Amino acid sequence: MCGRFTQITPEDKVKEEFEIDEGSTFFELNYNCAPGQNIGSIVFEDEKRQLKFLKWGLVLPWSYQNNKYKLINIRSETLNQKKSFQSLFQRTRCLIFTSGFFEWQKKPEGKTPYYIYMKDNKPFVMAGLWNRFETQAKEKIESCVHEFHKQDIQVEVVPS
Repeated sequence: MCGRFTQITPEDKVKEEFEIDEGSTFFELNYNCAPGQNIGSIVFEDEKRQLKFLKWGLVLPWSYQNNKYKLINIRSETLNQKKSFQSLFQRTRCLIFTSGFFEWQKKPEGKTPYYIYMKDNKPFVMAGLWNRFETQAKEKIESCVHEFHKQDIQVEVVPS
């Protein structure tokens, strides 16, 4: 689920909607957030709700050298069964906000994309986990993954 989404809600609206503390860094509007890009995320750090840029695709210290295992999403049903994620779930949860996301429906003639968003155009969030570590070369890596439920999204397409 959710291999592409948007972050096109203006900064002031995001800060108001999610009660972000002043002084947070912000992101650029993005109409096509893709894995590997830095995305705006909401973290609770230093006793403040802050906006932070995190690379979308979770990188764990043990996977950094071989440059794989970059997860863009993780199933919420199995989260507590994976040792790699248990400590992150306990200490570094985040919210990844979005203005909407894309899902594709398979049809005989090919895939058709659908953009899913709130009827009132307000931003909403996906639950996520994030991680921070420093490499031997002193490079700071901050990355995230969002959670989803394995059940397919059921969307009713209605005329506007």
